[in-house]
Amino acid sequence: MKNTIEGFILSTKKPGRGTSGMELKLPLAGIRIEEIRRQNLFWIINHEFGGLSVNLSKALDLQPSQISRVFNSNPKNHRNVGRNLAKRIEELTGRPDGWMDLIHDFVDYSTTDQRPKQAARGPKPAAGSSNVQPFDCQLRPVPIIPWDMAEAWTLNNGGIGMLAQEKLLCPVPCSTKTFAMRVRGVTMEPLFNEQEYIFVDPDRKPEHGRFVVAKSSKHSQVMLRQLIVEAGRLYLKASNPTWPTPFVDLDENTRILGVVIFKGEPV
Repeated sequence: MKNTIEGFILSTKKPGRGTSGMELKLPLAGIRIEEIRRQNLFWIINHEFGGLSVNLSKALDLQPSQISRVFNSNPKNHRNVGRNLAKRIEELTGRPDGWMDLIHDFVDYSTTDQRPKQAARGPKPAAGSSNVQPFDCQLRPVPIIPWDMAEAWTLNNGGIGMLAQEKLLCPVPCSTKTFAMRVRGVTMEPLFNEQEYIFVDPDRKPEHGRFVVAKSSKHSQVMLRQLIVEAGRLYLKASNPTWPTPFVDLDENTRILGVVIFKGEPV
């Protein structure tokens, strides 16, 4: 049995230990964990970083070769996605711990020679000039809005931007509707801490395991939670293990306002 949410196919098998909800499956026999991580990385780059590995490298503050070598077929130059790198990618993209290690129905694992697109190269620099190439991804300034404005922002397609006095550059590709907010409260600790910034894109399709901002008319509040799909039902989950109401039903009284695409903390 399979269900869909916003175009994504979700497995309805009961989750194993260390996972929650649907869509996540244990690795298939015959596929090495390094290949699973590589294909998951390829999917993320294609869908969230404009198909360019250099964009992800910039967001992770890594040298471009540290990502491009994952797709290098030359054994001398190839590198695998280790657990530390996988964890950094999961944290950057707002995915649950272990997401990179699991099989997902929407990722194609049958092709082993896929590579991200290469950034267009400019003319060779003249002698004595810098050979540093500009970053291909244009960072978009997005408004910082209060929590109680999130629903109006989404419903008006970002049309209340003139009310936002402060803006931040979003470190990852995003739509023109993207906005930023400061985390409040302890509901999502330790994954999200108070005063951290989150960047929320209303145009991103929610999928199981992603972190979303939602508005519940029943509870009259805008909340940050993790989307969980299990046995055909949708929940919003708090990360704090001590939170008194860890799950909220996602029903007709609740509206997803956007998907968290990046989090950061001012320094």
